[in-house]
Order: sequence, then C-alpha cells, then structure tokens
Amino acid sequence: MADATTELPAGAGRLPFVGRLAEAARDTALGYRQWLEAELDSARAGRRAVAVTARHALLVASSLPPRFDGGVFRPLSWLKYAGENGWRLSAVTRAPDGEITEAGRQLAAAIPAGVRILAAEPPALRPSHKLFQQIDGDFLQALALYRAAARGFAEDPPSVVVATGPTFASFAAGLLLARRFAARLVLDYRDEWSRNPFGFVRRGRDDRRWERRCLARADLVQFTTRGQLRHNSDAFPGLIGAKGAVLLNGWEPDPAAEAAEPRGDGRLVLAFSGVLGTMASPQPFLDDLAAVLARRADLGQRLRLRFIGRRLPWAERLLERFPHPQLIERIEQRPRAEADRLIRESDVLLLMTDDDMARYLPGKVFEYLATGRPILAHGADGEAPALVRQLGAGRHVAAGAPVALERALDAMIERPAEAWNGAVRRDWAATHTRRQMARVFFGRLSGLVEAAAAREAGR
Repeated sequence: MADATTELPAGAGRLPFVGRLAEAARDTALGYRQWLEAELDSARAGRRAVAVTARHALLVASSLPPRFDGGVFRPLSWLKYAGENGWRLSAVTRAPDGEITEAGRQLAAAIPAGVRILAAEPPALRPSHKLFQQIDGDFLQALALYRAAARGFAEDPPSVVVATGPTFASFAAGLLLARRFAARLVLDYRDEWSRNPFGFVRRGRDDRRWERRCLARADLVQFTTRGQLRHNSDAFPGLIGAKGAVLLNGWEPDPAAEAAEPRGDGRLVLAFSGVLGTMASPQPFLDDLAAVLARRADLGQRLRLRFIGRRLPWAERLLERFPHPQLIERIEQRPRAEADRLIRESDVLLLMTDDDMARYLPGKVFEYLATGRPILAHGADGEAPALVRQLGAGRHVAAGAPVALERALDAMIERPAEAWNGAVRRDWAATHTRRQMARVFFGRLSGLVEAAAAREAGR
C-alpha cells in the first residue's frame, strides 16, 4: 500500500517560528528606539522647561473610568474634588478596551465637566520578553503614556505629576514626564510594587531597578498604610525617608444607599463585597464555617452567605465545593451605589485576611465601617482586623478556630446592631471620606508647589 504521509520540504515547519523571531527582533529594536527617544526628549525638554507654580497637576493612571476595577476609585476622588481644593487636575490613562459596563459609565459620569483626560492607545509592538524591559503594566505602555501626555500638555504644563499604581507603568511614565516638565513628582502606591506579595502585580526582572529610579526622583511618596510605608522604607533605605507619607483610601457617601436597612427576615446575612480571590482565599473561612455548621444545625437555618461582585474561577470552585450550597447567594458586579445598598441590606460584613494582607487596609474596609454594620474579620491579624477592634466595630477570629467563629456568630445574632456602631466608629468614618482624604492630598501638593516657589524666590 502506498504511504499516505505527505513529505514537507526540509525546514518548512520552521518558517512560522523564524518569522516570529524576526518580528520579535524588529519590535525589540523599535521598542528600544522608542525608549531612547523618550529619554532624550524628556531630558532636552526638561533642560529648557521653566518650572511652573500654577496649581495644575497631571495624573498618570493606568485605569480611570469608564474602566471599572478596584484601582479607579482613589484617583477618581481626586478628579472630583480637585476644584474645591484650588487645583486643576488633568490626566492621561490607557484607552478603554473591551465592553464598557454600566458600572463604569456611572463612575465616568462623576468626573466633572471640563476635566481633560488623554487616552494612550495600547502598544502595537511585541518585543522579545528576554531582550526588552519587563515591568508591571508593560514598559511600552509606559512609553505610550509618556508620548500622549508630552504632546498633549506641551502648551499647558503641570507643576506636579502624580503617578498612581498599580499598574506601575504609570510610575515609569510619571518619572519621564516630571523630568520633561521640570515638575514635582508624586508617587502614589495604592498597592506595593516590587514588594507586593500578590499576583496581580506582575513583577519582571526590571521592576526593582525602575522602582529605585522613580523613588530617587520623587518629591512625595504616598502609601495607603503605615505598615506599607515602614516596609518599603526598610526595603529601599535612603530613597523614601522624609518624603514618605500615608494617605488612607476613604469612602464615598451615598445618601440613597445609606437609607438601606437589613431585610429582617430572621436570617443573619453575612456579606462579602469585592473581587473574591484577588487577595485572601475564602477557603479557611469556608472550612471553619463548615465545621461550625456540622456542630450547630440551628445556625445553618439562620445564616446566609452573600458574595457581591466578581469571583475568580478558583474562588468560585471553592464556593461550589462548600457542603451547604443552599446558604450561598451570588450577586454579580453592580454599580457602586447598588453594591453599597446591598452591603447595607446585610447584617454582618465579612472580611477575609491572610498573612500577606498584614500591612494592607483594603478599600472595602472603609465602606464596611461607614455602614455601621458589625464586621467579622476572619484570618490573620494585621492592619484591617486591628482597626476593626480599635473602633469596636466587630470581631476578629483567627483561621482554624471554629469554636471562636461560633461564638462570634452567636454574639452578632444576640447583640443589637447599634452595639457595634459606637461614637468612636461613627466619628472615624465621618473624618475618613474620600472628600476628606482629597483635602489632605491637595494640601500636600500645595505644600510642594509653595516650597518650590520659595526656593526659586530665594535664589
């Protein structure tokens, strides 16, 4: 019988691979050319630039509305409240990709009219990962942000460049832009960069070198907790020092959502809001709760678990394996006002932590504290559980302690909700709104500009 196998010319199977190599080599060379051009442009323009003292800041952010993710709320608050603090804030960000959600549209509607926001298109080049710069957020994206802002604000230069990350491509872009405009540079760490313990910051081989370069140039370095400031000051000796500061996240009041109350149907609704699985795993809490319910069938009749927001696939699989699926209520991502209402219609708010979160204070903690509802912090101790205890806002239960979890649930059933919302908690929430935090932030920017003006006057 004849052999039906078709014989290919020698080397034919390698042609697509060779073509990809050639494209990667070309794109790598073009990428280095773009980097060199950006460095030279920022240096030359910076030598000619005259530092301005007008209260105009340029925000460099990888995500702004209509994108909808956890990183947009802090910079959005600055865009909202700049004017009332005597500042004009412009921005450069990535162009939206994918479908714009209703939640994203609602956030975008909160940006004041007249705020100028430039969008940098995604890079078209695909350079070699081995041969080109590798930083969180894509170094080519940093160069695209730089080019868009360098052109767009050439005739309207800022006195301050504020780079907020992650992603930390914004820091690299901010560094070059601050040099180009002879502006003060503010680095705002919503999360840590090379010291980040979580997977959502994708660290490459060049991140630490770029982080050191950015810190050396910065005039102000902000973190969201005292623990992060201490940790990174130790990790980068001599580069942060007196420039370091803490700016907490805060929460955004919503009168309509604040009127919501628990349904009072006789069941204790434990609610988690946010992306499930981004930081701490829900596994320890689910395991401890399953152990409690194995001993206390009566609690199984009185509890409901409400998960509000997106769930990572592996976290969803954990929910599917929970032995009491009838207790779980899943609610997909909602616009912020609706999510706030759902939180306030719950009886207890769930915060899950692990060792990696010890120096973190997630934004949801501020939203939780503003509701007045009791908070159940489950897992490792750290900044968030300590704040819950300090304000008398709930209970902290270590992972692997089902008896302690049982007692905490009983206490939250038996004690009236008002018992967890004392004057200390209410006063703290009132002074930690996004608006209040923006006032602190713009006060710091004013201090930078005034100090620079005083130095110029003294020359």
